[in-house]
Amino acid sequence: MKKAGDIFFILSLLALTVLTACKENSNEGEEGVSGDSGSSSESAPIKPKEYEEEIEVIFQDSKANTPLEDSLLKAVNLCNPDQKDLKNYMSPSCNSKFFEVFPLVNKATMRDRFLVLCRSGVHGFPVRRVIVFEKENGTYMTTNTFVADLVAMEKSKNSEYKDLILQFMDTDENRFECRYTWREGRYAYDKVMKINGNRIKTQYLDSMKVEIGREISRLRLSY
Repeated sequence: MKKAGDIFFILSLLALTVLTACKENSNEGEEGVSGDSGSSSESAPIKPKEYEEEIEVIFQDSKANTPLEDSLLKAVNLCNPDQKDLKNYMSPSCNSKFFEVFPLVNKATMRDRFLVLCRSGVHGFPVRRVIVFEKENGTYMTTNTFVADLVAMEKSKNSEYKDLILQFMDTDENRFECRYTWREGRYAYDKVMKINGNRIKTQYLDSMKVEIGREISRLRLSY
């Protein structure tokens, strides 16, 4: 079967692609997250930044949204402004426990173009989602939906819109870290950089880009 063959090909190539292994956490145990409480007297080495604007969101209801963030969440109908029950994930309140808003270009233009990172469980989705919005003729339009976590954002070489670094997960919990760039009015798949936290050797990037892109499309993780 082609599906099984594709997955076998991906996992077989993975054995050849590893350069370094990086420990990554998904933070889906959103509450009560704590750091390593090791007893070593030496300071842990500082991990160098991999991306320009690295993002790690731990959803919590103790952080208040700004008035702009509140108005944007209501404008795109992602939340229920009358909801008081913070345990209701199907009709969630406009609360930072469920959503985080990011500008696509800068804060000055955030009202017209932004993305929302949705917590796992919101609207019945078991994992996080990234939803991209842009205002056209006074109306907010959804340009992209990613069933993925937002890992980082970086200045683009070709657009005023920031590049998105997204982490997807397949049905076997393999993690694909991919770059998306803004092209022709929406974000488009550019390349895959890591699989399960491991960087891909340069000589395999082109072939892995095709296979991982096909897998993302097959699983409808991007639309």
